[in-house]
Amino acid sequence: MKIKFSRLTTLAVFLIGGALSLCSCGTEETVRVPAKINLENADEMGLCAITFSNRQETKQLSFTADGDWYIRIPKDCDWLTVSPSSGTGDATVNFTTTIYDATSPRTTKVAFVCDNIEQKALLQVTQLQRFFLEPTILSNVLPKNGGEATVNISTNGTFKCEIDAAGSTWLSIVSQSDNKVVINASPISETVAKNRAELTFTCIEDPGVTAVLDLSQKNLGISIDAKEILSNGYEAEGDLSLKLLNVTNWTPESDQPWVKVSRSGEKIHFTVEANPYSEDRTAHISAICADAEEDKDVKGVITLTQYAAADLMDFKFNEDGTAEDISPLKSKVNSWTTGATMNYYEDYAAWGPTVSRAINKNLEKAKNAFWECEYTAFDARIGDGYTIESVFSIPTEHTNAETKAFGATSGGGFALMLGNTKEATNAGDKSKAQRDGSIEFIQHGNGNWNFAVSHVRAVPGQLYHVFGVWDKETIKCYVDGELKATVGVTALKHKNGPHYMGVAGNYNGDDKFNGSWNGTVVVARLYDNPLTAEQIKAKTALKGKIQIVK
Repeated sequence: MKIKFSRLTTLAVFLIGGALSLCSCGTEETVRVPAKINLENADEMGLCAITFSNRQETKQLSFTADGDWYIRIPKDCDWLTVSPSSGTGDATVNFTTTIYDATSPRTTKVAFVCDNIEQKALLQVTQLQRFFLEPTILSNVLPKNGGEATVNISTNGTFKCEIDAAGSTWLSIVSQSDNKVVINASPISETVAKNRAELTFTCIEDPGVTAVLDLSQKNLGISIDAKEILSNGYEAEGDLSLKLLNVTNWTPESDQPWVKVSRSGEKIHFTVEANPYSEDRTAHISAICADAEEDKDVKGVITLTQYAAADLMDFKFNEDGTAEDISPLKSKVNSWTTGATMNYYEDYAAWGPTVSRAINKNLEKAKNAFWECEYTAFDARIGDGYTIESVFSIPTEHTNAETKAFGATSGGGFALMLGNTKEATNAGDKSKAQRDGSIEFIQHGNGNWNFAVSHVRAVPGQLYHVFGVWDKETIKCYVDGELKATVGVTALKHKNGPHYMGVAGNYNGDDKFNGSWNGTVVVARLYDNPLTAEQIKAKTALKGKIQIVK
């Protein structure tokens, strides 16, 4: 900027007086002196002002002078320089500012001395603050159904807002105030995949300060054709169908290493590892749009819940009749297979043995099918609670003699079984056990046996999914997901010496077993923790498979 001034033809000037109320480093009183320097654009008091931006900037000032002169900038003003700072007669000088990063202006007054007479406050110099302009919006992607949205503006100035040509076809400004702009989006056409818009904000005080907000409106979508996935704690796999809207490319993703995913056509194929823990765990499977980097927010997500696995013992029967423990402990299973017929049960994804013989007999292992697994090493782990699980059936009406499907009841222990019809008194809470030959969960504790009698009499040929739970306060018997009996028991007694869990009977020494079972056993599992009613209900519904809930 260059300001020119005319030379006065008279030497007399009016004195400059009055208090100046200018924004400055301090308010000074101007004393009238004989005029020696004259500024053409000065006001009637002979004063002039220059305003700079916050950037490093130079502006010129021209004036007339009768005699020698020099310009004095206050010592505490280190952000302003002048060149030349002295001379004789008329002159044009350059004022230069340094970069200023604060958010409020700063001001100083420059004094002129002519023929050793100081003319104070002839010039006021102001450097404006650094203007900032920061627009924010809740989401840069506006709803495809349209509607209003608010852009909040953080600024120390004033601004104008403009929409580019592409955006003006679907976006409009509803209102604008000091710190916000309300915009309105029209619904996106069904034939359009994406709308785009740029909102440009410009600082009025400093047009060099701008901000651009990129907005879009998407008619894109990925959805998974299911609500959730439930897994029973074991290895499983499945496929998920997708519904795509204006999406060409997508990638599958899992947030947990124990769930692997891959793309199979327009489906996600997933595999789930067995759960090695006694607690439930969850994973999320996603299909993510890969058409453009900015469209990664378009995704379909489904939750997979995997329930606790049997972490102490889990009998897996093989087609040849042998069995193995597939729990994390991988304990040794002794198998005697004589007389066992193996069948595959699709609902449980498992082989199961069927034996046909008299019940409640003391039989030789060498001549009869029986499976056993020692649990002496970890009996302390179940001392604060456990869960036993079995799936079994019988071929004929129960004859009211005790027969053990899965458990250990020699000199103590617990079992899932069919009971007799003798009345008993529970040792724990002293309640009467009205035994009726139905499905039972029994446990030795508080000095004797305790019977959680379900009163569910097994129907021949029907599989029953049974859980027994001890939580250090009660034993509970669940049949097909429903709680059937609860008995107060606060202790658990095991047999002295080695003790074994038996399938299709009860361990009774190295060579024999008793409580012989007549029928089928498909599942035999032991958990470290007492499962909840919700977990048992879910496991019962899932059986041995993974379930994709629609």
